[in-house]
Amino acid sequence: MEQVKGLLEKIELLKDNINSNNKNGNNGDGARQMLVPIKTKTMRKLVLLFILSSLTFVYTNGQVWVKNDAIWHYDFSYTGYGFYKIELGTDTLIQNKNCQKYLIKKHTFFHQPGDIYLQGPILDDPSEFTYISGDTVFYYKNDKFYTLFNFNANIGDQWIVNDEPGSLPNCDTISKVEVIDTGKIDINGINRKAILLHTVEGSPFGIDGWIVENIGPIWHQYLFPSFRNCNDSIVIDFEEHSFKCFQDSLIGLYNPSGIDCEYLLNHVGIVENKNQIFQVYPNPTSDIFKIVFSNMGEYQMTLFDQNGIIIISGKLSKIEDQINLTKFPNGVYTLRIETNRRNIITKKIVKK
Repeated sequence: MEQVKGLLEKIELLKDNINSNNKNGNNGDGARQMLVPIKTKTMRKLVLLFILSSLTFVYTNGQVWVKNDAIWHYDFSYTGYGFYKIELGTDTLIQNKNCQKYLIKKHTFFHQPGDIYLQGPILDDPSEFTYISGDTVFYYKNDKFYTLFNFNANIGDQWIVNDEPGSLPNCDTISKVEVIDTGKIDINGINRKAILLHTVEGSPFGIDGWIVENIGPIWHQYLFPSFRNCNDSIVIDFEEHSFKCFQDSLIGLYNPSGIDCEYLLNHVGIVENKNQIFQVYPNPTSDIFKIVFSNMGEYQMTLFDQNGIIIISGKLSKIEDQINLTKFPNGVYTLRIETNRRNIITKKIVKK
């Protein structure tokens, strides 16, 4: 709105200049009067060009690919249980791009025998940012913008979604996706553009599955590029995601599973665990990470390497302890903590 207001103010100034030129021309000599129509006509052309270019700038930088009341839910598993709830915050200007800001809450749960879920902490994941130009959605990462989705792409098109090196050995230094199919998908009775993406082999980050305009991924994929096991010689589990539902004022509620978007929160067997059992930081780490327990007790700790081999184990009884990974190579490790009540919690630890 500020851009539009400024544009209108500049147009008024230009109109005043034109009127002033006309008045001066009517009172001048013959030669001056002959020049005035040319000047006025030229000025009008300049005003028109200015308006068109400015409106194009406002349109390009002010578009949104989803409404500001949009809400996504994605389930996650393998490294734990729970769901991500993503909402939009206040628009943010980044590198002269008017970006939508994504506020991400990670709701964690611990699955117990008898189909009981212990509610873990609700974590604030780092915010994400996107802007749109034409049919392409860009997202901000590592101080630059990458193509996230291109709904005008053709089969065979590729683009880079990240150039951050992965933590596993023998992976590419850039991450690419490829379009393997295009089409339209019925969303609440309306056919919307869709592209089927596949992560290019060797990429440490990727996007897979059908991506639908005005929604995003609707398959086993998170809203933004996520970790991939880019080295087949290493068996390791990364957090896996699946689309649950989407809602905004344009599309309404799209919930193909029919299951409550926040099922775990409303599950009849849920037991709230107000005290998080332990925290780990820093993660990722370059050498040492700390384990901080919420209560004193005796805990069995086991650390596995990326091949599933135990490299460190022992009992922990202090409120805070630390693990030294200096002598171990960079990679993703699995920390397993077992309480005296036989509750088992695992976390991924990244050394880089």
